[in-house]
Amino acid sequence: MVKNQGAKHHCLIISLIFLTGCTFPHISSKQHYVFSRVRDAVVHVGQFTQGGDGEIGQLLGSGFFVDHEGTVVTAKHLLKNADEDRLYIKYIPIGNRNKFHILKAKVIYQHEIKDLAFLKAINCPSQMRPLSLIQKLDSLGSLGGEIVFIGGFPRLGSKTVDYPIVRRAIISSTEFTDAQKDTPLLLLDLEGAPGFSGSPVALERSGQVVGVVTGSVRRRSTDQGYYPQGATPIIQSDYDEAMRADPLQ
Repeated sequence: MVKNQGAKHHCLIISLIFLTGCTFPHISSKQHYVFSRVRDAVVHVGQFTQGGDGEIGQLLGSGFFVDHEGTVVTAKHLLKNADEDRLYIKYIPIGNRNKFHILKAKVIYQHEIKDLAFLKAINCPSQMRPLSLIQKLDSLGSLGGEIVFIGGFPRLGSKTVDYPIVRRAIISSTEFTDAQKDTPLLLLDLEGAPGFSGSPVALERSGQVVGVVTGSVRRRSTDQGYYPQGATPIIQSDYDEAMRADPLQ
């Protein structure tokens, strides 16, 4: 009996040593920083109802603040069938996360080829924390395998159920192209979800944005399968070009 108790005690000690020697996954301070920056910068892009009474109408997709003047980057295809005179952005100010701000927005620039558009929020207060774009890229291939955060406003049901969601993924391929525009695409190791178009793709290691979600990448096929999320690459010069074209400046 004593021998069995000793054996059990010995096994318990070994088990405790094993458990205390294990390192369980946890979020690092850097990850939390980037997560928070992405969450605080994203906006919902939509259009008011036709009545002109400022009532929220169709929700188009997502976007993100890119400077302190209320400039928002989004995906150009969101505006394809939208009334540009009724556009708005909806976001949670960093000073009060208990309510949304809703601001009228104007289109200031649409890239001729890329799926990129720039909006300007009208009378935008300084209660936002914009994301920075990566300055330049020597090659898209250098982004392969990078861990990224993607933030946006997926469609969760009712118009009032509207919260920023941040996802984590890797850039799984840099060799695809947009079949319609023949422009480069970043493929993310995430399945597409409605509402994320226009979302930022931010590097975990720096928080800099390297892409804007364009939607699920699908090829014409009768097969039902996995459709990864695609993103349009973006760099600082895209913003500079938009600012030069900004009619509101």
